[in-house]
Amino acid sequence: MQSCQQEIDKLQQELAVCRSRYNNLLASNSDIVWLAEKTGTIIYTNSSWQKYTGLENSEAVERAFLKSIHPEDRIKFKTKIERAVQLQNCWQISVRLKDFNDNYWSFNFEVKPIRDRQNRIVEWMGVGKKVEATERIKTELIAEKEFVKALLDNLAEGIVACDRQGVLALFNRATQEFHGLPQAAITATDWSEHYDLYHSDGKTLMKPEDIPLFRALQGESVRNVEMIIKPKNAKTRYILASGDPIITATGEKLGAVAAMRDISDRLEIERALKDSQIRFNGAFQQAAVGMAILSLEGRWLEANPALCNIIGYTQAELTQTTFQKLTHPEDLPRDLEYTRQLLSGERVSVMVEKRYLHKQGYPVWLNISTSIMRNEQNEPLYFVSLFQNITEARQTLQALEESEKRYRTIADNSSDLISIQSPEGIFLYVSPASRATLGYQPEEMIGKSIYDFLHPEDALLLTETPNKIEQYSEFYTYTYRFRDRDGSYIWLETTNRSLYRPNSQTIAEIVSISRNVSDRILAEVEIAELNQQLEQRVQRRTAQLEAADRQKDLLLIREREARTEVEQVKQKIELYADIVNNIQIGIMVWRLDNPQNPNSFKLIDLNPAAARLSMCDVSPTVDCYVAECFPRLVELKIPEACVEVIETQQVRDLGEVTNLNDCVSDLTFNLQAFPLPNRLVGLILEDITQRQQTQIMLQARATELTKINAMLLKTTAQLEKRNQELDRFAYVTSHDLKAPLRAIANLSQWIEEDLADKLTEDTRHQMNLLRGRVQRLENLINGLLAYSRIGRDRSKPKTIDVTALLQKIIRLIQLPSGFTVEIDDNMPTVVSEYIPLQQVFTNLISNAIAHHHRSTGKVSISVSDCGQFYRFSVSDDGPGINSDYHEKIFGIFQTLEARDRKEATGIGLSIVKKAVEERGGEIEVESELGNGSTFHFTWRKSVY
Repeated sequence: MQSCQQEIDKLQQELAVCRSRYNNLLASNSDIVWLAEKTGTIIYTNSSWQKYTGLENSEAVERAFLKSIHPEDRIKFKTKIERAVQLQNCWQISVRLKDFNDNYWSFNFEVKPIRDRQNRIVEWMGVGKKVEATERIKTELIAEKEFVKALLDNLAEGIVACDRQGVLALFNRATQEFHGLPQAAITATDWSEHYDLYHSDGKTLMKPEDIPLFRALQGESVRNVEMIIKPKNAKTRYILASGDPIITATGEKLGAVAAMRDISDRLEIERALKDSQIRFNGAFQQAAVGMAILSLEGRWLEANPALCNIIGYTQAELTQTTFQKLTHPEDLPRDLEYTRQLLSGERVSVMVEKRYLHKQGYPVWLNISTSIMRNEQNEPLYFVSLFQNITEARQTLQALEESEKRYRTIADNSSDLISIQSPEGIFLYVSPASRATLGYQPEEMIGKSIYDFLHPEDALLLTETPNKIEQYSEFYTYTYRFRDRDGSYIWLETTNRSLYRPNSQTIAEIVSISRNVSDRILAEVEIAELNQQLEQRVQRRTAQLEAADRQKDLLLIREREARTEVEQVKQKIELYADIVNNIQIGIMVWRLDNPQNPNSFKLIDLNPAAARLSMCDVSPTVDCYVAECFPRLVELKIPEACVEVIETQQVRDLGEVTNLNDCVSDLTFNLQAFPLPNRLVGLILEDITQRQQTQIMLQARATELTKINAMLLKTTAQLEKRNQELDRFAYVTSHDLKAPLRAIANLSQWIEEDLADKLTEDTRHQMNLLRGRVQRLENLINGLLAYSRIGRDRSKPKTIDVTALLQKIIRLIQLPSGFTVEIDDNMPTVVSEYIPLQQVFTNLISNAIAHHHRSTGKVSISVSDCGQFYRFSVSDDGPGINSDYHEKIFGIFQTLEARDRKEATGIGLSIVKKAVEERGGEIEVESELGNGSTFHFTWRKSVY
């Protein structure tokens, strides 16, 4: 114990010596030194502090130390201390301290923690050095340099500068990205290894003297030079560069600086706009309907050829006038009013029928659709109009009106009652014979329904009349009772004929011719009544005898059925119980204890699905009031609705409910109530959460598909129209080209026959060559016509025996004596169009023979099953095809031999490829020089 005390005393003496040395060291330090507790509270300052500030140590401790710091730096100093105490690490700070003359000077403080042997912080020591003027300027320059660097690095434009010797001295982050430079620092001399610079054509490398930075170094002010940077490991960029020399106020050149802007996106947009303009101009010029762009004053700015053809003016003539001058005077006021409405925004577009004056002076009827184009500020720019020539339709309408006048005159003077009705039975026209036949004026019947005048028993007959008219190709006659002017009914016999809408099987109107046949009908009715009375007496007696026998048999049958029904009911009850317990729809049963109080419903039973959906424990829930189990349903007045179900004994849909209780707040249910005996009501809970989400998705998809379908319908209509035009063009071209070719061939033959004794062998050779070329051109025309029709001339599919088809083809092409064709025994039967399949096989077999290098050869045809398709193979032992031409031979007009050596059009394989691919198949060739060729193509087994 004594030795321990001695050891403690020794340690305390050593500690006192260390503290003395420590205090002397702090006191003799020329820098300001302060000590703080581990919480950051200042507890000591050295003599340098007292000399500088004129304050004693006691005036600096705790919060008083902050009073010597410049007010603008106090929060920063306090925040630094708090942050360091939290993180327990070293820190530095620059603050301004007030001296004894109330002047502020900058000090850099470095603060470190003092730790014990357990590495715990016990104190903080701060040492502050005064920042001299030059040092302060240096610090400010460094800060300014860092600011400028941060500013440059955050610019989207690339900035690069060099000194007077051309050595790169400055560049920002954008420049580094433009040139694809690595993140690690590299010397300026190594930059060129990472990229290439090109002129704006993208092909010509830039010479050093062409680079904007070095042009600026030579004293040139460079503006908006387009160049391309192609980095080795980054994307190509299109750059717009500008540069200037860096010159001091005294004229000394220090270097040069260049700014670069990435214009890749802008150029891409410009190219897209240019392509869009080209497509628009193509559609504008090739449109089948008239199109025009007009200024806001009505001057023609642009007009397509179709419009020029309609009104007889050239585009140049139209641009010198306005639409007002070409408009028929009677239509001009209405046009000017529509123009005003478009400009004011009252209308977005206008569709109108009007007359323009043709260049030759006669009026042209046009259907015109006009819209106004506006800019982003909603300011009007110009009008866009579409023109459709309807002159012929207007003339046809006028002729129809005149024809109608003639027939109306005939009807007005007929003794028979003539009327025209809509398919719904509304009188559209009634002839004057109605006065004598029915006592009505025609005006009294027009606009009314025929059912207003019919006898109730005959009304059904008239509703079936349109169907009967469709069964009988021309006319249909029937009789019925019609109420005349004095209220009595007369019998009319009417013959109907339906008039159909153009190009449709829909009835537009029904023309009726009627006459009074009351006397004949009354006589027929009297005879029928007498016959009916006699037959009824016989039937009554027979029925009485038969009824007695049936009654006996019925009683026996009912007894047996009753026993069977009891057994069936028992089985159904057991089946329904199983269904209710296993069905995935929740079912609950409520009982109404007090009919006057809807909230007196009790839950008396629920199936497992209802317990699972509502997250209810069955045992405590059953026999509880609904208001306690499902307060949400009470808020929605569901009990009141269930009372009505019990009273009306009608099933009722209660709608959708969310938040059934706190356990299922994220589910949505559809509720339906149905009545049960003894004041019970059943409640069906169907979870429709997933269905609602699916409906929303389906609705969005349906909207999208509707838009796409509209676009497809429009495109399909345009394609059908273009195909019709192409058919007409192909036929006219074929006929008009082949006629003069035949004439040339015939004329050369006649010349050769007339001058037979004067022609040399060379002349005869030239004549034969001429006819050969004519025949070649005719073959080309026929081939082009056949190629254009592939895929458009569709025939009705039929069942095709491929073996029989191939045998027929072999007979038609008349094989040379040295050639044979082998057909596999397992050739299938397909359901397809006959002509296209025949064309494919005919071309492939004919080519194998025509292009064979020997006078003898063999062609083999085989087949393999490929799921929905058959894969046919046509092989030959001919010269083969170089692999370089495997794709080329399917191109139109492509041949492997010169036409002077082997007469061929080069269209056959193009027709084969198009016919196969139009029907969903594929074709390819497998061949090597000297080893023959095999053409493989796939053909669908059935088009259905």
